[in-house]
Amino acid sequence: MQPVLLEVLKSRPEERTRILLTLQRQHFFVPADQLKAERERLIRALAAGDEATYAKLRKDYQVDDVMKLLSSNDSIPQNVRVLELIGPSGAFNENDKDGVSPLIEPQRAFVSPLLRLEQAGRLMPSSFNLEALHRVPTEVFVLAAREDEAVDYRTTIALAYSYPHHLLFITDDNHTFARLSGSGTDAKLIQAFFKGGLGSKELEAALDQAAPYRWHE
Repeated sequence: MQPVLLEVLKSRPEERTRILLTLQRQHFFVPADQLKAERERLIRALAAGDEATYAKLRKDYQVDDVMKLLSSNDSIPQNVRVLELIGPSGAFNENDKDGVSPLIEPQRAFVSPLLRLEQAGRLMPSSFNLEALHRVPTEVFVLAAREDEAVDYRTTIALAYSYPHHLLFITDDNHTFARLSGSGTDAKLIQAFFKGGLGSKELEAALDQAAPYRWHE
């Protein structure tokens, strides 16, 4: 469907950010196993000029509200956070002329004033220093989702192993942990961790109950 989407974006340059944001926000509302079909449905609607479907999905995914927020001064703290988190990866410097990224492109559009300041030398580029994490004595429980498009599960593997005392649980789920939350399993895991800590009977029991939701390579 990417060639079709590229044609749509080419024909509607003024709507590019809004369209990509609509695609991006699907992973907040659509179960992982339905995401591909729903993404194709949206792209087909756009290609067919089906404005009613496009408007309904924008409303369902709160796109226009998010656009309004991200275009206001209220989004400044969030934009700074996005620059600090994504900037060091180099993703904002990549050329999208031969492809499209529903995650990166809208983020880049909204943080563009900060990017211009950085490029002009008026902001120090963000960087990561993981040395302090390696010295943290605290127990850390990292919960991640395999189908999380906003936070690649592989980055959470790297994060978890930066802590000396950690437990990593990757669930076969989406960005909002729809399946895990729907069953109440996420709350049980978190409560058991805070109550007993790593290796405790409480956490081990919660992990056993959560086994059907756990994802393995």
